[in-house]
Amino acid sequence: MLAADARGELVTAGSDELLRGARPISAADVAAVAGIPLDQVLRIWLAIGLPIEQVDDKALPADAVETTLLFFEGSQVFGEEATLAFSRVMAAAASQVADAAVALFLGEVQPRLEASTASELEWAEANESAVATLEGVEKVMARLVREHVVRAVSRSRAARGRDPSEPRELELAVCFLDLVASTEWALRLPLSTASKALGRFETAAWDASVGRGGRLVKLIGDEAMIVAPTAVDACTIALAVLRTVSLDAGLPDARGAVGFGTVLFRDGDYFGPLVNVVARAVKEAAPGEVVVTAAVRDLVPAGAAFTVGPYAPHHLRGIDEPVALAPLR
Repeated sequence: MLAADARGELVTAGSDELLRGARPISAADVAAVAGIPLDQVLRIWLAIGLPIEQVDDKALPADAVETTLLFFEGSQVFGEEATLAFSRVMAAAASQVADAAVALFLGEVQPRLEASTASELEWAEANESAVATLEGVEKVMARLVREHVVRAVSRSRAARGRDPSEPRELELAVCFLDLVASTEWALRLPLSTASKALGRFETAAWDASVGRGGRLVKLIGDEAMIVAPTAVDACTIALAVLRTVSLDAGLPDARGAVGFGTVLFRDGDYFGPLVNVVARAVKEAAPGEVVVTAAVRDLVPAGAAFTVGPYAPHHLRGIDEPVALAPLR
C-alpha cells in the first residue's frame, strides 16, 4: 500500500492485485516442470504477447505450465510455426478485448466518478467491481470462440475452392466500405463525437454482415473489410450499410466495392489480388454508391433486389491492367 501510494496508485492497489493474481512461477520453472527447452518456452510466451524478461523471476501465473503445454502440444499437431502464428492471432484478439475493457471503464465509469467527486473508497470499489467482471468475460469468450468456430467451418466449406490440393484457397465475395472524405469530416469534430459516429458506422457494418452470413474481417479507421459466401450476400450487405449511413446525419456518405473470386485464407484474414483490387476499387465509387467487378455481374440472378449498371474501365493504383467496374442499382 505504501509503494502504491508513492506511485499515486493507492485507490487501485487492491484491484491491481486482484487483476494480476498470484505469480509463483518463473520461466525456468516452467521449462523444468514441463520438460520443454527454455528457449521454446520463451518463444511461446513472446508469441502470445507476454514476453519474459528475466527467466528466473517469479512473474508467471500459477497455470503457466498448463498454458505452455497447451501451445507446445498444439505445435506437435499443427507444426511449430503454424501454431505460433495462430498464437499471435489469439494474442492480438485478447489484446484488443483487453484494450476495449479498459476503454469501457475510462469512457463510462471514470467520468461518472469524477462528476460525482467520488471518495478514494468509492474509486477503489469501482475499480474492484470492474476487475471482478473479468471472470464473466472469460466465460463468455470461451463460449463465443466455440460458437464462432462453428460459423467459420460453415463459411469455409461453402467457399471451398476448386483445387483440393489448396485447401486455403477459398472462393467468396470480398467487400470494402469506407466513409467519403472522412479525414476532413473528423477534423471538424471533437474526438469524442467523431468516435461515437464511427462506432455507429462499425455497428452498421457488423449487423449487416452477420445478418447475411458474412464476416466483418477488420476495421481500419473509417474502412471496413467484409467477406460473404455469395456475391448477392456481399452486395446486399454493402447496400444495407450505405442505406444506414445515409440516414445518419452525423456521418458523411459511405461508398463500397464488391468482388468475387479466389482468396488465400490465412490466420483469420484474407489475401490475394482480388482483395487488393476491391480495396482500391472502393475509391472509384461515388458517394452513396457501390461498384462491383465483372465477376459479380455474372453471379447476380434475375429478380434480385438490385441490378448491375454498365461497366467502364478504371485504372486502379498499383494494378497494371484496367479493371472493369459497374455501379449497383
